[in-house]
Amino acid sequence: MDLPAATKKEVPACVAAVSKKWPLAQRVDAEGKGTFDIHAFWLANEGALVAWSKVLRAVLCHVPNTAPHERAFSILNDSIGDGQYSPKASYKKALTQVQVQYNGRRRED
Repeated sequence: MDLPAATKKEVPACVAAVSKKWPLAQRVDAEGKGTFDIHAFWLANEGALVAWSKVLRAVLCHVPNTAPHERAFSILNDSIGDGQYSPKASYKKALTQVQVQYNGRRRED
């Protein structure tokens, strides 16, 4: 499925589904909070908006993870000795050590 093309085709259906909802002023409870349930909306419209559902599920369910980046910087910090912090001092050696250590570690899934 070509998602960009499919989402373009579903734009009229998406606009129609959104326009079925009442204006915000009519969807507010006594405390002034909106009563729109986005989960119920997507469950009801998932069949008509298949491509949009797939795209939003991929985007909204993605959990950012910085562990690989933190691990690489930690290895870099462990690989550089005190005398290597000045510019160009064994720079290539430090980078080689980082690559060897990073590639030598096993991923634990």
